Amino acid sequence: MPTIVDLQARRAEVQQRVAALAAVEAAGTELSADQLAAFEADSAEFEQLSAQITRMQAAERMQAAVATPVDPTASPRGLPATPRTPVAAGTNLACMVMSIAHGGRDNQVAAAYAEQMGFPEVAAALNRSTPAAGGYIVPPGYVAEIIEMNRADSVIRSFGVQSVPMPNGQLNMGRQNGAATATYIGESVDIPKSEQTFNNLVLSAKKLTSLVPISNDLVRYSNPAALGIVMGDMSAVMGLREDLAFIRDAGTGDLVKGLRYAIAAAAVFAANATVNLVNITADLGKAMNLIARANVKRRNLGWLFHPDVEQFLMDLRDGNGNLAFPEMARGLLRTLPYKTTTQIPVNLGGGSNETEVYLVEFSQAIIGDAASMVLDVSAEASYMDGATMVSAFSRDETVVRAVSAHDFALRHDRAGSVITGVRWRY
Repeated sequence: MPTIVDLQARRAEVQQRVAALAAVEAAGTELSADQLAAFEADSAEFEQLSAQITRMQAAERMQAAVATPVDPTASPRGLPATPRTPVAAGTNLACMVMSIAHGGRDNQVAAAYAEQMGFPEVAAALNRSTPAAGGYIVPPGYVAEIIEMNRADSVIRSFGVQSVPMPNGQLNMGRQNGAATATYIGESVDIPKSEQTFNNLVLSAKKLTSLVPISNDLVRYSNPAALGIVMGDMSAVMGLREDLAFIRDAGTGDLVKGLRYAIAAAAVFAANATVNLVNITADLGKAMNLIARANVKRRNLGWLFHPDVEQFLMDLRDGNGNLAFPEMARGLLRTLPYKTTTQIPVNLGGGSNETEVYLVEFSQAIIGDAASMVLDVSAEASYMDGATMVSAFSRDETVVRAVSAHDFALRHDRAGSVITGVRWRY
């Protein structure tokens, strides 16, 4: 059965024949009897085709008017739609790590390995990336995966600290560091001038590197289940080092300035040397009062200390044998949430037996995250395992080196307090 397009093409041919005969007559030549008959026949066919096309177009419009809309969520042939299983955070990056480890510096081999594991997006990214002296540039979307995983592995990120992108390696933010004032005055006295003052909070990328040894058995065993092991190791290593930086790095040289040195010196004080419930309670209260007196709005205020301190405070009892801080069973200390980390040292002070307790308004903290990461691999490298130098070659391992960049800052240096010289531990 001819379609509308077929009929329109046929009508155009008829029209051309009619136009050719009309041109002959217009040039002064009379049409022969056969030409006149052809003209009449073509004219009749043109009208017939036009009428047929009009009827078919009308039928299509009527059919469209009564058609049932198609459900865009329905699968063809009546099969139920099957949503794609969401990929866990870090899976794509783990696949990229293993693919690079498998392919070395041959990105075609690495891409083929990613394709084999069922990650075409990773394969496409590897095909577009050529490893140079600095390794593979990880796409920004995959960097976000490791950042999301670090929120769980890093105690600082787990407090919900705001992360802001730092695509150019630097971020300038204005902040108020002085407030206007109001004054009562007498009659006919000039109003004293008062104004707010501001300065800049500058975050600049500090490079964090980590070495993650991967068993070559995992690299050879191309199963997506191995991705979780690889990504877990990398995320844990980076999360722990981040915590140490965000808490205690001094900000000198290429280091991040952590809470210990970002908090104003006036809000850092030594714990009472005599360890008892009265003095501990007073020190905790002083830490809270220092922040309240600085007019820091309480939105995400929380404690941070070593697990040794947690255990000591949970066991501490008053004179009647009652638990001194029963709320710690709910993750609270003096009505405020707390978290623990072994990244706070317990060997500080002259006796190497002291630690620190932090109280921070984490809504005032900012983490600047660069948008890129570099991965490089080696099956011959050596690395330090504690105090021992280990050869990846002899252990049948592949070492993955990850290089990322970030910075940390407090909007206001009075948004926290630190108790030093703490010996609240066994």
